[in-house]
Amino acid sequence: MSKWVRHKKIDSNQPQLVKDLRKMGYSVELDHDDIIVGHNGNTYWYEIKTGPKAEVKKGQKKLLKEYRGHYKIVWSVEMIIDDIKLMEAQR
Repeated sequence: MSKWVRHKKIDSNQPQLVKDLRKMGYSVELDHDDIIVGHNGNTYWYEIKTGPKAEVKKGQKKLLKEYRGHYKIVWSVEMIIDDIKLMEAQR
């Protein structure tokens, strides 16, 4: 293992989003660009940004276009909850 550890930069709103989701009973895993949320046996992958004008990287754009699982860019806990409700209503 390298003696140099690169710490991943997280968006300023991520810690509060994670705290709020966990408080509401959602399972949240970190370090998966940015979070994985589990709810009712389903898995949701979210990239957290600070707002709608935040930079979306090339790899993230590619995921939005090509990834066949759930992947969404969000910036608020409300967006996550609304998305999960919508996805689960469609099942």
